[in-house]
Amino acid sequence: MQLMLILLVVLGGMGLSVEAGLLGPLGAVVGELWATFSIFGVGAALTFILMLFFSPRNSP
Repeated sequence: MQLMLILLVVLGGMGLSVEAGLLGPLGAVVGELWATFSIFGVGAALTFILMLFFSPRNSP
């Protein structure tokens, strides 16, 4: 279990690096504001999908 959490933290750090790498070129094409909205929008959508699949089933 602890190894899985460490792997999750490492993957999260890698994801932040990828996000920063995508935000620069995308901001140059569509503008910084729209690039930021799109990056955070995709992150929010992925979080929502993960919450649908991994939320406790017996919650009120």
